[in-house]
Amino acid sequence: MQKVIPFLRRALLYFLLTVVACLISGLFGILHDQISYTLSPEYFTLFKFPQFGLVITDLPDRIKAGMVGFLASWWMGIAIGLVAFAPCFSSCGTKEKIRKSMTAFLIVACITALFSAIGIWLGSYNTKAHPKMFDDWYVPAETRNVRQFLIVGSMHNMTYLGGATGMVAVLSWQIFDWIRQRFFIKQPMSLPTL
Repeated sequence: MQKVIPFLRRALLYFLLTVVACLISGLFGILHDQISYTLSPEYFTLFKFPQFGLVITDLPDRIKAGMVGFLASWWMGIAIGLVAFAPCFSSCGTKEKIRKSMTAFLIVACITALFSAIGIWLGSYNTKAHPKMFDDWYVPAETRNVRQFLIVGSMHNMTYLGGATGMVAVLSWQIFDWIRQRFFIKQPMSLPTL
């Protein structure tokens, strides 16, 4: 019983942090899609709204774009939780577990945002310099500003790649830290303060 209660506390902390990660991921998606909507409203009105079944609702398009952002990203909190919150099961204290976990989540978010910005730049550059590379991309026939549509598509693709890259970065750090603690030093590696 003495071993079960600490495990349950850790599991509860892990669960609560994952719920927080889902909410933060959803908020990230809302902000991301507000920027996307500003760049190309047609990306939403012609592509994302039909994809998410939001064509017939009377809500303002900005609200619908936020809904798309939340629905498309909240679940990333679960994926990030599986990776970023592994310190919940380490032997450090609760405050240290929360600090490590939230810092790991922040690292994933920053890398994702960076990739998103790179996606805008790449889309902007490639639509001018290499337009043929977009020949196979889906663009609705009614699209008036094809270039902006493609830039936002590039942004969205790079955002998902950024999320995956951020999770790999955090997982790599955790493996390195575990090896370091297990075989070399008995003190945990300190995380950068962001």
